[in-house]
Amino acid sequence: MGNIDSRSQFEFGYLMVQTDKPFYEPGEVITGKVYIRCNTPYDAKHIILKIKGKEKGSWIQTVHRTVRNPDGTSRTVSEKIKRKSRRNIMESKAPCFVFTQGLIPGDYVVPFSFSLPSGIPSSMHFMNRGDLRHPKAQVKYSIKAFIETNTHGVGMGYKQILLVREHPPNFEVNIERTSENLVKTWCCVNQGFSKIMVRFEKNTFLPYEKCKTQILLDNSRCNIALKTVRFCIEQEIVINCNGHVYRGTKVLKEKHDDGVPARHPQISEREIEIDLSEIKYPVPEHRRKRGQLRKVTPEEAFQMGQAQPACHGLIIRNEYFLTVKTVFEGCTCCADLPMAKIPLVIIPYISLVSEGYSVPPDYNPMIQKHCDIALQF
Repeated sequence: MGNIDSRSQFEFGYLMVQTDKPFYEPGEVITGKVYIRCNTPYDAKHIILKIKGKEKGSWIQTVHRTVRNPDGTSRTVSEKIKRKSRRNIMESKAPCFVFTQGLIPGDYVVPFSFSLPSGIPSSMHFMNRGDLRHPKAQVKYSIKAFIETNTHGVGMGYKQILLVREHPPNFEVNIERTSENLVKTWCCVNQGFSKIMVRFEKNTFLPYEKCKTQILLDNSRCNIALKTVRFCIEQEIVINCNGHVYRGTKVLKEKHDDGVPARHPQISEREIEIDLSEIKYPVPEHRRKRGQLRKVTPEEAFQMGQAQPACHGLIIRNEYFLTVKTVFEGCTCCADLPMAKIPLVIIPYISLVSEGYSVPPDYNPMIQKHCDIALQF
């Protein structure tokens, strides 16, 4: 039945579900179709559509507690506790078509629609294997169509991953930030003022674009050298598991350039760029679900392998920032140094797997009655 994967092929024919668009925003009406090709008579009762959305997160917290020994002494015991939380964002299971006389050989299309709730978070997947707290976060939506039979229960079934993207903030260009700080060494030794003036090219990017920034360095009133200027893309993620909160900041990509000497009389200019296409995430071939290893689907692999979208759920918050930081000579660990920071919006790719399938030339479907589904929250 066209360019399909093995999940849609069954003994009695083919079944597939496909939305009309590759992604949707909260509050939008989703439209799609269930495609069927039946090769032999099939004891079908009805087509069920199961629509689900879930948000879940987990991390490992190390808790230290004092235990008193029988002899009156005490000792510190460390315990690792897995914090986890999960919620259903939406869920619905309802028939979208009833077969009065079973399913006879032929081609069929059943159109359907439903409205997404407003304010729901973006689809996303996060895992940081390099963090000892092992944070994991996921927001996942799916549409599953399956046929129930009169004699054998659930028969043919197919699930499509549904991509939801939060509406991006306003697109901005030539965003300017200025930061001037009193630089101190060894916590209390004043070294004078240093200033940076930063112009970010824009705030919204596709994953293959380059982030560019122009930086002006004014170190004319500072007694120590500004050694290095750093341009970073940072990911900040928060996972709230029933009041136990994980917070993590990860530098996804960084470029740097030379700074300026102490008391340098002129304002110096630096231009730095970062290629977003260099940001990649490792994707496992299998994932564990209900205690069993299952192969990662092409849709899941595509989504997991790229920079994830911004996400603002009840459990998970995922955000990105463009940051310019400065590094000075000497010990400045306690000092507030000049820096500039703006929110970054990354608009993810849409998987070609999710963009649609071509039907065979001889596909001649009978269009069935449209089904409008009311979601349960």
